[in-house]
Amino acid sequence: MPQKSIIANFQGETIGQLAVGDYVIKIGSSHGAMANIATDEERPTKLSRPAPVLVQEGSVDNLLGCQELLTEAIAALGVGQSVELYGSAGFGKTALLSCLAHDIQSMSLFPDGVIKLSLAHPYVGDLLQCIWDAYYQSHIPYKPTNHQIKEQIQDKQALIVLDDDDELIQAELQELINFQNHLTFLIASSKKRLPKKGRSLPLSTLSIIDSISLVEKELGRSLTREELPAAKSLCTLLNGHPVHIQVAVANIVEEGRSLAEIVSQLPSTEPVPYLIQQTVASLSKPHKTILELLLVMGRVGLKKEQVSAIAQIYNADQLLETLQRRNLVQLQSSRYKITQAIVEVLPPEWKLTATLENAIVYFVKFAERYQKQPNYLLEEIDATVQILEVAVRNSRWQDILRLVRAIESSLALSRRWSLWEQVLNRGLQASQAEQSRADEAWALHQLGIRALCLEENSTAKKYLTKAVQLRESLGDTKGVTATYHNLNWLKNSSFPSSPDENQQRTLPDEAEMSEQTRLQLPSQHLVTRLNLVADNASPSYKPLYLSTSLLSPKRVITAGIFASVGFFAWSNWHRFTPSPQQEPTPTPSYTPKSQPSTIKTPLPEAVESVPRTNTQLTFPEHKPVITPPLTPKFDQPKPTIIKRQKPEIDTAPAPEPSSVSEPTFSATEQPEPTPTPTPTEEPTPTFPPSPSLESNSSTEEPTPTPTFSPILTPEVAPTTSSVEVVPSPAVTVTPLEKPNEQ
Repeated sequence: MPQKSIIANFQGETIGQLAVGDYVIKIGSSHGAMANIATDEERPTKLSRPAPVLVQEGSVDNLLGCQELLTEAIAALGVGQSVELYGSAGFGKTALLSCLAHDIQSMSLFPDGVIKLSLAHPYVGDLLQCIWDAYYQSHIPYKPTNHQIKEQIQDKQALIVLDDDDELIQAELQELINFQNHLTFLIASSKKRLPKKGRSLPLSTLSIIDSISLVEKELGRSLTREELPAAKSLCTLLNGHPVHIQVAVANIVEEGRSLAEIVSQLPSTEPVPYLIQQTVASLSKPHKTILELLLVMGRVGLKKEQVSAIAQIYNADQLLETLQRRNLVQLQSSRYKITQAIVEVLPPEWKLTATLENAIVYFVKFAERYQKQPNYLLEEIDATVQILEVAVRNSRWQDILRLVRAIESSLALSRRWSLWEQVLNRGLQASQAEQSRADEAWALHQLGIRALCLEENSTAKKYLTKAVQLRESLGDTKGVTATYHNLNWLKNSSFPSSPDENQQRTLPDEAEMSEQTRLQLPSQHLVTRLNLVADNASPSYKPLYLSTSLLSPKRVITAGIFASVGFFAWSNWHRFTPSPQQEPTPTPSYTPKSQPSTIKTPLPEAVESVPRTNTQLTFPEHKPVITPPLTPKFDQPKPTIIKRQKPEIDTAPAPEPSSVSEPTFSATEQPEPTPTPTPTEEPTPTFPPSPSLESNSSTEEPTPTPTFSPILTPEVAPTTSSVEVVPSPAVTVTPLEKPNEQ
């Protein structure tokens, strides 16, 4: 069938068309978008815009204690250095950025103007599209590829003000900054994200003087002398945080309390969580319901009518005003948003409640009602995507499919193609969880045509090939025709793949596509913000590995087999190759000459040293064993029980060798001070108790004198190191003198 007739069959379902690169894409068909090569009449004409002018939104009067910071930031920006202002939420970074950008603009430091980027769901590709839109326009809806954007803005010297609420991770921010060398960035962050080549400036807390001024401003009057100490204590406890001070003062105004009363209730440790929790606890149930809803909506917020319809509260406007007076909610461009400083203390509860259930139903109906009216639907596209995140966290796959089909065309026409890709991936994930092959084929078709228009040809081919196979298996004739129409452009295309094609997105090859390989194609950015579902979020959803991935089961098993075979062959190579071992036989002839010389020398030394060390170490251990065999020969008149005590009494026979030679010297010196007391005291107590040491020594001396003297002297020598030798000489002197007197 000719291509024009194929396009005509789906013309009735088309809601718009867009020129992308070298293609023109028609969007809105239930079978998927259709692409054609753009003719000369369909090619866009690029028109230049005047240099962008930034309108100041913040007020300089609200910036307290920031003059030094502004001066330092302006000095860094003046030399072309990117600047990052980081600090916790509630320090007025948005107002500070606006004031700083306005001052830079008035100085004309950047000839191509100042551009402010602030998207609720920012991605690098969409931010680049916003930069291009600031300088160019076309007579027809047109989306350039990233490569075309880089070529067309490469000579622009502009200041890019980025207020993304830390949505971009550091790697994405690095990609954005490195996209074009002549662009300078002014960024607001809660923590450091800027690369080292940039300048990161921390936002300091308010001083006591500035904090007191803020308290008086919130009270609407000056402080009295009695209130001043309590106000200083309050500002010190809250560490000079502007929003926390405003919340505390709002409690004083709304509840009619005093500063001293508030200060007395705040704990010294972690006073901020206590303040916020007590403030929320004092609210009524309708107030808490609205807070719960706005916490989930984040920086997107909701209109007053939407809050009333979702929360089913008729006086929602009055409740919102109360929350606004308490500085828990802010009103920005007719949308009520939660104060970000509150989110740090009270993180949103993503668990599905009745209120969140109503929010999902509300936006599903809204998106389906205005699906064919993209201009009206785009006004609430960020809120719808935020509710899509709530549905993903709670595994509401049917609602996800309905939301994705309803809003994806509007995203494509709005040229936010990075966000469009993330939403399509959510639809692909939900289709696999629900095992809906028709929805899966449709999501693959849309992802494929997106890659085709962006000149990511290899990625587009794999997406579209898989979509064709699924639609052929389902018998979807129209779907197969639509997908083949886009796939044929790749087969006959002379356009090369874009140099910016994502290398990390790998898809299965045509030969490996089967029903067993269920395709899951998450984008890299899904990990950062939208990929929030765990692997076991749904029992029916089982993500599989890509067949081209290194973690594919086939590749893991194949790699294991090859690795095991290789290891087996390497470890047993000598069994399979015996012949090469005979060739190096003549070479080892030189080795035996050196080997015996080295082996002989250590062997005798080791053998000789071993027995010597053993004999020396075992000699003192066998010493108590030698004494028992020697003693039984002389123990004829005494029982064996006493012989067991002789190891302790070995010191007593010491006088006997002294009678031969040694005690003669000790007897001359020692008996003079101690001869008279020792003989009188010792024999009297020792005679009645026979087991005493001294009595045994006196009675035993006449019998063993001829024998113990030559044998026990060597044994006494090593035992003299013990403590028992000290009392022995005193005892030995007295018995030696007694036999001499007798």
